[in-house]
Amino acid sequence: MVRDPELIRKIMLNVQGGDPQAKVNGYANDVVNYHKAQLIKQGLLEGTVNYPTSKDSVPGIPDFVMIWDITPAGHDVLAVIASDTKWNHVKAFAARTGRTLTVEGFKLVLSEYLKHKR
Repeated sequence: MVRDPELIRKIMLNVQGGDPQAKVNGYANDVVNYHKAQLIKQGLLEGTVNYPTSKDSVPGIPDFVMIWDITPAGHDVLAVIASDTKWNHVKAFAARTGRTLTVEGFKLVLSEYLKHKR
């Protein structure tokens, strides 16, 4: 599955807004669950991921993700991506520097962006 930086941002903002289990409009549940699981694996969110065990399930796609909290690293990311203006600057910076906004790339681009903004 391809990671979607816009969805990652929406999930992070939902969690920050106090509604971590909310569905994200315009996205299928399995896509949202996959991205939530990636955010937990990358240390931006704390939570539990449940993968189905039936033979008909899609490998690597969780059927349920419970998010408890935002990690300190997640708060650092949110400090930059919460503002539409800053988010657009980060995306432009990533495009200019040839960076990809994967979950890990998110943290790298944000770090580099903040260094260049000083």
